Amino acid sequence: MSPRHLGPYALQLRRVLVLTAAFVAVFITIISGPQLIPPCDSPPEMAQWAVYSPNLGLPLAAGLFALVAAATAVATRARARTWADTGWFALVRLYLVCYLLLVVACAALPSASLSSPIPSEYLRALVSATNPVLALYPLAALCCAAVLEERHTVAYLCAIAPLQILALMEADPGNGLPQNAIGPLYFLLFSMLNAGTLHWAMRIAHDLDRTRLNTREAQRALANERARGRARARSNGLIHDYVLSALVLAFNRSVEEGEVRAAADSALSALTPGPSSSGTVEAEQLLGALAAQVRPREPDWTITCRWPQEAPALPAEAGAALIDAGHEALNNVRLHAGSDASDPGRPAQCRVALVFEGGAVRVTITDTGRGFDPDRPTGLRHGIRDSIVARMEAVGGRASLASCPGGGTRVVLEWSDPRDKQAKRGPVLAALARRAGRGRNRKEPSRTAWDSQVRAAAESRGARMLAVASVAVHAYITAVEIRRGAYYHPAPVVLSLALLAAAGAALVAQWPDRRPPEWVGWGSTAVVGLSNLLALTQIRVGPHWPGWSAWSAGASMFLVLLLLLRQRTAEAVAGCAALIAATAIWVAVQGREPALVFTFSLGHVVAFVFWLLLTSQSGAATTAIEEALEAEGEARLAREEQLTLNAVMAAGLADVSERARGTLEAIRDREMTPGLAMEARLLEAELRDEIRAPFFTGTAVVEAARRSRARGVEVLLLDDRGGEGPLGTGEGADDRLRALIVERAACALDEARAGRVVVRVGPTGRRWAATILSDERLCVVKADGSVE
Repeated sequence: MSPRHLGPYALQLRRVLVLTAAFVAVFITIISGPQLIPPCDSPPEMAQWAVYSPNLGLPLAAGLFALVAAATAVATRARARTWADTGWFALVRLYLVCYLLLVVACAALPSASLSSPIPSEYLRALVSATNPVLALYPLAALCCAAVLEERHTVAYLCAIAPLQILALMEADPGNGLPQNAIGPLYFLLFSMLNAGTLHWAMRIAHDLDRTRLNTREAQRALANERARGRARARSNGLIHDYVLSALVLAFNRSVEEGEVRAAADSALSALTPGPSSSGTVEAEQLLGALAAQVRPREPDWTITCRWPQEAPALPAEAGAALIDAGHEALNNVRLHAGSDASDPGRPAQCRVALVFEGGAVRVTITDTGRGFDPDRPTGLRHGIRDSIVARMEAVGGRASLASCPGGGTRVVLEWSDPRDKQAKRGPVLAALARRAGRGRNRKEPSRTAWDSQVRAAAESRGARMLAVASVAVHAYITAVEIRRGAYYHPAPVVLSLALLAAAGAALVAQWPDRRPPEWVGWGSTAVVGLSNLLALTQIRVGPHWPGWSAWSAGASMFLVLLLLLRQRTAEAVAGCAALIAATAIWVAVQGREPALVFTFSLGHVVAFVFWLLLTSQSGAATTAIEEALEAEGEARLAREEQLTLNAVMAAGLADVSERARGTLEAIRDREMTPGLAMEARLLEAELRDEIRAPFFTGTAVVEAARRSRARGVEVLLLDDRGGEGPLGTGEGADDRLRALIVERAACALDEARAGRVVVRVGPTGRRWAATILSDERLCVVKADGSVE
């Protein structure tokens, strides 16, 4: 395992673990410090400190690197691996090696009779009194969870336990094996519980990382497909607005030749993409683009502009939509307005007004031509809907049309920045949102997934195995302590163990929604207080520390941890308080030193606070990471989408440019002839086919349609699928069906000598895949591959 293979959730959780390990190392060193820090009066005494110092220095250095990595992630909002992650990873692994060597030294060197600068008394001190080497066991578990796989963690922790027993036997052989084995077995259980829960949290983090990666790939695929669709729509719009308009004017004998040449020049300019802009369109650019269409028809056409100097620039997409939609509206005026409705002897007048007011841009194009009925389906209405209305709606604007026969036409294009509306309505909407969301679960999906998986940790096979092991270890400790006479009466102590085992079984049982009912949570809290009263008050009074006879406190913390995993936080806090209360009653009843309440409870409270912070703050951290990744992902996806859009659009325009440039240059530079007009007519029909029927692009139908049109046949190719979706039930069926449709359509076009041929590809899911209608017959290609 390496940091470079970790996702953002797993990486951040490991940083938190390493920081926690640094605090634990400081805490253990403070508790064990008086017997570990030598007076440093001689080199051998300095060497004694060198034996233990890696257990403090290495975790502290690793924590510093983890803090730098976490701070860098927050400051840069980047969740990837940094150089600091490599640093803490290497230091933590080095610490695990040093700790293992220390335990081996404590177990082997005192009995090896080897000359060493470190006296055997110091090594024995490390495993006696406060037993700092044994106290480092949970710290090793934290470090293992941060840098090792699960199986390696189990192997490492299990290897430590027999070495600890050997070291204790060497330091205090009088206690015997049963008594000396209690500490290592208990700390092995506690460390395995810590490591197991942490590895479960790591597994949840890895699952979240995988889910995020899969979601990201799906979003990228969707963004690219959306970009391709937008690119097709934009390139089709440019081809329609510029190239097809110029070709239509070329074979329209009622249009002046100078206007035809100007339209061809505009089309050639549109086919050559300009350099990428800064992302905005200034008022001068918008005015210049519209004025370029108006200028050739002055004085019949006029343009006015009212744009305040303090008005902001427009986003590039909004500006492009206004320019393209305005160009199409002006093309419609040029082609369809005709003469002035009030004076048939003069051409229709056209007025263009560009206005910015109230945070909105409005382009109004009004003509005094013949007008039309907007409710009557015509080719003009189709062009308005697809080239003007749809284009404005795509950028959040709108287009409206007003016309009537003999009354001229009025087109209004409007766009306003949605952020202005949100800014005006923001406080009200925020207040309403808070009020509407009060009392509801408003967690993010990542937080919900995290919480659900954390609750499930208590129902896992590993958790149940640890619960069984916990009961077995505590039963062993109880038996050893009863045998050596540590209690007044053994029956309450055995009852205490039974109650704790029953509560633990209830907390690892399977429950709906992975959350036990309240009676189980509060019942476990009551068990914590009662079991400690039963066990602690039976300990024989003496001047010594209660030692392992007070095992019920440690067992209670296992229940508290299960409550935290089950997200019964109130019950867990109450359980910790019940443990402290039971300890206080025990100290008061037996007349022990009052300070024992603090010293006895401190370690348990510290462990509880650690798990409380981990279970409560990890979910909040998950949500914060998700929000940061979401913002970063949206920015990247937007960039990828724009790059894909630009690439696809450039490729489409380059293909059209290669085929149409020669004809457009001839229209612009040479005199119009019947042959050139026919060439323009055929090219216009071919390009229009690619927009209306992309299914046939690049097939033999294109050449067949060109030959038919050259013979005077009217050809209409339609694709009701919109160029998307499968044709049949599988890939092979799709290929065969496509080949069959192309073959039948090409044959029908080649056979036609006059009249009309209509080829229509049907929508997906219909019984028929395509129809081919000519003056002679109707051919239907069914979805199953048969032909009628």
